[in-house]
Amino acid sequence: RQIISENTPKAWLDWAESKKPYKMFLAHLARMDKDSIDRINNLENVVVGLGPDIMLQGEPMRLREPTTNILRDALIWINNGKLLFSTDFAWNVYDRTKWGDFDWGTKDRLKEEANKLDISEEGICNILGRNAIGFFELY
Repeated sequence: RQIISENTPKAWLDWAESKKPYKMFLAHLARMDKDSIDRINNLENVVVGLGPDIMLQGEPMRLREPTTNILRDALIWINNGKLLFSTDFAWNVYDRTKWGDFDWGTKDRLKEEANKLDISEEGICNILGRNAIGFFELY
């Protein structure tokens, strides 16, 4: 628990800032670390992976900031152009004793929360794929 609670994207962001233009993908919603997210929103070479929402929501010790709805808060806190859809499916389980019982609903939950926040269909499509295509120059 102590190692998890002390894990922060700060050191990785320091590296990313010093190594521009190298690109960095931070997984696990950057632990919903508000200070790090504020920095990420202003760095061109850093993006954030959206998953695994179930694990992160169910294990609040993994987060720096408390949240009752991780996807909603991620959509509010993180510039939508910085969010990349990533299920990280092998970790998206409700019960850690049932590793084969994966949850596949992240995309639907994301769309539902985005619609509640009036994020456009284009914005949703960007998160689901276009942001990754642009960031990693896959065109």
